[in-house]
Amino acid sequence: MYARNDFNRPFYPNPNARFVLAAVQQRFAAWVDLFVARWLERRAANAKAAQRWFENDPNVDKAP
Repeated sequence: MYARNDFNRPFYPNPNARFVLAAVQQRFAAWVDLFVARWLERRAANAKAAQRWFENDPNVDKAP
């Protein structure tokens, strides 16, 4: 009978703002860590590919 009134209520009716903020900060930090790790992996792969390209390039003069 009153189910429509309970639909819009949050799961935990009185959340502590400090805990919510801490959880958001942790999730954001984890997202940044993942983003930076992926970026570093791409940079390392590009550096390895560039190094292989210069090692195999016949136009590059090698030191005697």
